[in-house]
Amino acid sequence: MGAIKVLLLVPPSKTHYKVPPLGLAYIATQLIKEKIEVDILDSLNLGLNIHQTVRQIIKISPKILGIQMFSYDCDNVLSIVKEVKKQNSEIVVVVGGAHPSAVPKQTLVDIPEIDFAIQGEGEYSFLKLTKKILNNEYNFNEIEGLTYRVDNEIKSNRRKLIENLDDLGMPAWELINPQNYKYAPQGVFYKYLPVAPISTSRGCPYQCTFCAGFSLMGRKLRTHSIEFVIDEIELLHKKYKVREFHIVDDTFTQLKNRAIEFCKKIIEKRFNIVFTFPNGVRLDTLDEELVRMLKKAGCY
Repeated sequence: MGAIKVLLLVPPSKTHYKVPPLGLAYIATQLIKEKIEVDILDSLNLGLNIHQTVRQIIKISPKILGIQMFSYDCDNVLSIVKEVKKQNSEIVVVVGGAHPSAVPKQTLVDIPEIDFAIQGEGEYSFLKLTKKILNNEYNFNEIEGLTYRVDNEIKSNRRKLIENLDDLGMPAWELINPQNYKYAPQGVFYKYLPVAPISTSRGCPYQCTFCAGFSLMGRKLRTHSIEFVIDEIELLHKKYKVREFHIVDDTFTQLKNRAIEFCKKIIEKRFNIVFTFPNGVRLDTLDEELVRMLKKAGCY
């Protein structure tokens, strides 16, 4: 691999939430497919402060810096991109994740040093944007979910949900090795280490007042095939010795027959694993048959 063209960053933060960054790894997979050099710098997991993070970015000197951004990251992201731009104004800064998905235009107003924001699912949009930047092309109006500047105006393109999740491929686990995340429960507890988060579906049709998940994944439920999910679990279990899986779906048990099929496959494979749902499941999607099947497969 040559010089890193794209660096994907988890910024330093005070949160306890030190987990393998699935979203960045899915984005990395799309770049790897296109033979674009990419790496992930997880400053949070490495314990780097803002100064150390900036030093690493400048040392790597990527063409594009993609940053995962939650609302509680705003101050740190501001400090990082200001200093990065001061030291190397050629680095293109792109943010994605929960915060820019909720307020994409405001993100660019609040942090003028950010060049682009991506709303919602970013895999294909980030790839399209990367190709344009590397080819010195500057027409961005067809990139779904992209927020960008045109003269003195900030524009946002319409987003588009990804329908076939299997087409994304597996996240680039080689860049977020679960063995490097020693205490990484997606929720607040775990039984076995190492833990790996996995996503088997996206979207949630409900409109709970406390939840903004729809701003990132939309309201339409889309699923990976059970074969895809089992293959990913098998890879993580055999190659990375993962014994516990945290399924991060918003509503895993929404499709009862699919959930039962998943449990049957886990039992059939005789994996020595457990799994749980840190985002929770809706009580009104459960019945005794499903709960018993989940327990038999290793759910707690």
